[in-house]
Amino acid sequence: MIRLLGRTKQKYLIFFNMQSSWRIARGSANIVFGWFVNQLMNNYHTVGIIDILSPEFTLYLWDRDADGRGLPEQHDIYIYERIADSGG
Repeated sequence: MIRLLGRTKQKYLIFFNMQSSWRIARGSANIVFGWFVNQLMNNYHTVGIIDILSPEFTLYLWDRDADGRGLPEQHDIYIYERIADSGG
């Protein structure tokens, strides 16, 4: 999966930071997360954040409001756009 994603150079990456979404279990391989963080730091910038604060309230941040917010926190959805001149 990592090789396929690396070759296709996706314009957007969407990260669901919810444990139930990833179905992580004790002993699960987590190599995809290291690859993902490397891709983000070198090739993408944040263009959207959906911060699920409670069942009743969700905060939506776009463009400048989302950019530079760092790595995802608990129960967030992050939308990343590839940097135009990024070679990696």
